[in-house]
Amino acid sequence: LDSSSLSSMVEQTETVNISAMNPQATNTNTIKHKFDTFNISAPKPEATTTKTASNEDFLGEFYNKSRLHHLSTMGAMFKQYVNQLREKHDGVFQGVKVLRAWKSSTLQNTEEEDLDETFSDNPKPSHPDPVIMHIDMDCFFVSVGIRNNPELRDQPVAVAHGKGNQAKEREGVNRQAEFDIYRQRTMNRMGLSSENHTRFNKVNAIGEFDSMSEIASCNYKAREYGLKNGMFVGHALKKCPQLKIVPYDFEGYKQVSYCLYNLVASLTLNIEAVSCDEMYVDCSELLQQVNLTPLQFATFLRETIVKETGCTCSTGFGSNKLQARLATKKAKPNGLFHLTSEILSEFMFSIPLSDLPGVGHSLLFKLNSLGAQTCGDLQTISLKNLQNEIGNKNGITLYNHCRGQDDKKLTFEHQRKSVSAEVNYGIRFQNNQEMETFMKQLSKEVEKRLEEVKMKGKCITVKLMVRSAEAPREASKFLGHGVCDYITKSVSLSIYISQASQIFKQVISIVDKLKLDPKELRGIGIQMSKLELQSKMHTTIDSFFTNKVKPADLASGPSYIVSKPRTSYIDSNPSTSYTDSNLGTSCPDLKPGPSHDTTMSSPKKLIFVPDYDLTKSPKQKAIRSPRKKSPKKLEQMGDMKMYLIKAQKVSPQVPEDFDKSVFEALPDDIKREVLRNREEQLSLLKTKDSSPQPLFLAVDIVPDESFLNALPEDLRQELIEDLSKQQSVPLHTEESSSREKNEENRAPSPFNATLDTSSSQLLCSSLSLPEMRTMLREWLCESEPEPSDVEMFSDYLNQLVGDKKLSQIVILMRFLQRHVSKKENIVWGDTYREMLGCLQSTMKLKYGHELKI
Repeated sequence: LDSSSLSSMVEQTETVNISAMNPQATNTNTIKHKFDTFNISAPKPEATTTKTASNEDFLGEFYNKSRLHHLSTMGAMFKQYVNQLREKHDGVFQGVKVLRAWKSSTLQNTEEEDLDETFSDNPKPSHPDPVIMHIDMDCFFVSVGIRNNPELRDQPVAVAHGKGNQAKEREGVNRQAEFDIYRQRTMNRMGLSSENHTRFNKVNAIGEFDSMSEIASCNYKAREYGLKNGMFVGHALKKCPQLKIVPYDFEGYKQVSYCLYNLVASLTLNIEAVSCDEMYVDCSELLQQVNLTPLQFATFLRETIVKETGCTCSTGFGSNKLQARLATKKAKPNGLFHLTSEILSEFMFSIPLSDLPGVGHSLLFKLNSLGAQTCGDLQTISLKNLQNEIGNKNGITLYNHCRGQDDKKLTFEHQRKSVSAEVNYGIRFQNNQEMETFMKQLSKEVEKRLEEVKMKGKCITVKLMVRSAEAPREASKFLGHGVCDYITKSVSLSIYISQASQIFKQVISIVDKLKLDPKELRGIGIQMSKLELQSKMHTTIDSFFTNKVKPADLASGPSYIVSKPRTSYIDSNPSTSYTDSNLGTSCPDLKPGPSHDTTMSSPKKLIFVPDYDLTKSPKQKAIRSPRKKSPKKLEQMGDMKMYLIKAQKVSPQVPEDFDKSVFEALPDDIKREVLRNREEQLSLLKTKDSSPQPLFLAVDIVPDESFLNALPEDLRQELIEDLSKQQSVPLHTEESSSREKNEENRAPSPFNATLDTSSSQLLCSSLSLPEMRTMLREWLCESEPEPSDVEMFSDYLNQLVGDKKLSQIVILMRFLQRHVSKKENIVWGDTYREMLGCLQSTMKLKYGHELKI
């Protein structure tokens, strides 16, 4: 048994169906790649017409060829792949058996008794030091491109889109003017006083007709000529005329990457994926299990990777991520290095600051101005002085990093923070229609990516690149963006969304407000953040009214009524008396008697009204049959006051088709509500030909003075007028509902522009106020509120504001406030304040005043 058995054992492992997730990765043992080198002296002729974003199929071709897109998506893809491997793993690591066999056959000097200890499955070291390994493939793109062409291994090779230098000048291009603008902006940003800075070497070396295609990767032979990743091809050809440029092979990269991850995953799943060719691995447990040193293990792993992929890699070991990464840099190319605690101080002293993660050009310039070039120099600067110069967060981070200290833990299960789609090449629109068409396509791309990760988002960010006024009309790089001004606008939504139509609606709204000339756009990006898994969308609140309105129940005839959209008991009966004496009373279900004539002209206007049944409830723990309350509970209920309205007290009569014993068991306010609901249904179910008299509410509406006094004068007067009108307005018929629906379609309310009709509207249309309070009690039983529940309830409150149902808001918010204060839970307290702030913002927007709760 040798290392060649490893990949075959990995393929036989039933931990995950690799072929189902990635058809290209099914045969990692026999990775084949057809390779054709480019003859840069005689490049292939370009197509007669080059597509721009105005073309219908531009976006698909752009993402097929964009190296940055493939790099970013492959990075996210392998992070998700590790998640899938961990979820489906059966606990058996086939590669460990191969590793043990390799050790037995390779380490011949090991004593027999040591081998017995080596194979112990449960070693118990006292205080093992953590061992973090960093794997980085050497010149990955080039290695994959030439792995079947050994004759190129000793030649300078680079991977890039460009094949050579251009032959003629393009109209509208002024390369020197463009570079001057770049140079001046960089000097202003970094505070430079001289143009003789290494930062400008990249553009200073470019001629008027030199190719500006960037090198994605070059091998170490090319680096001997001064070439490096990110260099323009035109500049590289001047330094190394014999440079061989090979094309991208994105499918080949995926195949090799899957093979790499499968090999490591057969040994351990303590993996933090970084990209398609880079990862961190916590080897502590594995090394203890097989009793190998880090360098012995690295020897086995690197030999196996080369044999199975044809590509070399470098590995570094340390006690944290930073040390492992710096050790890998020391090991390159094709080597291994273990940075131990004994040599750490001496090793870090000579490390250039540019090698530290997070140190870019701007930060490096600031550190150099402090006299620090290496980590040893930085160690002489106190933490206080360092924080004064570069900020508290950067200061403490660099203070630790220059000493080799890093407290960041490996992240084994990746959580997506955002999903985006951006294009900054080929953006050349002639009019608004072309711009909008492309934004629709980009919105669909975002929808597709959200669906791939099964997530939704509630924050949309639009990123725009607009050609600067002083920039040349055309960029030096063909169809590139050139010198641009950057605009970023975000909007937070009230619900989670993922559909392209919803995304586009928000994006185009943002862009329209900016009033930009579409001809000046050079880049467009759409990002969705504040993500949530779709599997978490159905939470307490959602489940509550989902149980109240089940699709299966829609088949039962007696449960249908004709109703105005978003009409409920609350909507139609603002005069109903709801007092806090009923807070402990559930809303029992009452079964109706024989069904009435339910002839209807428009089935689309049907809405389900939940049946009432005293013996059943959506959740038994929250809704119980009426019973005698304890003295303590009665005392609490007696202290509660009515918040909005006082209704005429009428002794309800039992209808003939109701069970008398059941009806008499209900509280008076619930009796009146049931009767009103029954009367409303009977009225609305009558046909047009019967021409019934308008049904008025037989209840006097008397606003509570304490509530009215809490309102501003203008809002108080408006509410009184609304209540007065409601006293003389008949219930809505199907015909009037249809007219109102048409009016709503013509002039949608701004308060409902981003609401999900399947959630907040269903809350309004299916739950009465007592049921709402019951639902809130269920919600408050949770240790912490789900974000989607918070957003749904906030949507409901905002909808009540738009419908001028302020009394219901006061009742619900005071109810919620009292119960949250009793919980003494910080998360719930913060959630209540967040919802209250959102509510008051909506109140200010609509009425100009806050609502006194």
